[in-house]
Amino acid sequence: MPSSKHTPLAPPAKGPIAIRPQYVAQDESTVLHVKENNFSLAHRDFTVRKANGEILMTISGKTLSRGLQREFRDASGLPLFELRKRQYLKKRSANAGWSLALPGYETGQEYDDVLTATFKSFWVHPKLDVKLKNLAPPQHSPRNNDSAIDLVDSYHENVVLQVRGQDSSRLNTHVMCEGRKVIHIRRECDELAENVYPHGYGYKPEWELTIAQGVDVALAVVIVIILAEHRY
Repeated sequence: MPSSKHTPLAPPAKGPIAIRPQYVAQDESTVLHVKENNFSLAHRDFTVRKANGEILMTISGKTLSRGLQREFRDASGLPLFELRKRQYLKKRSANAGWSLALPGYETGQEYDDVLTATFKSFWVHPKLDVKLKNLAPPQHSPRNNDSAIDLVDSYHENVVLQVRGQDSSRLNTHVMCEGRKVIHIRRECDELAENVYPHGYGYKPEWELTIAQGVDVALAVVIVIILAEHRY
């Protein structure tokens, strides 16, 4: 069952999770807006802005391409990573999946597929599992009943996020990590406006992301783009 829409955000129980550590949210909650700028037969691109309107990153790619590659770049234009459709799951099914690789890594290398995402269901509520190699830096924590410090190495720790739709209109989506809601995604759109076909070319929705402290905001944006590719 979908969790309550009013479940508060909470930081991950075992410390920060990230694919780009420099983008880990430091505030109790961070708000971003993802806007689809263009969805034509040739190109598709998005802009990610902070709450103050400042551009954080951009995403672009061809609408129809081998692997449906989506390039993520920071505000200065430097590459962050590439999201792509997993070729061996490209058939039309609920198991269609996605993977993400950091710049400069070829297929089969250590950091290829630093993140993989697989849909478990498309019906009524989107149901998606995201698995990632946690690249957040090691955390220092005190031992129990001891003033000494343990170094908790979180590199390469496998993390599973459950992405779950919350309503039949697919406007609200929660991202859960070990029972905690770490991201809330709300799709802002004019689907109910007259003469609007929400899944057609030229339709440009926007998503509002609220992200818990300790969560990589770039990771949250990746999840939104995956949902957008499936018109959620």
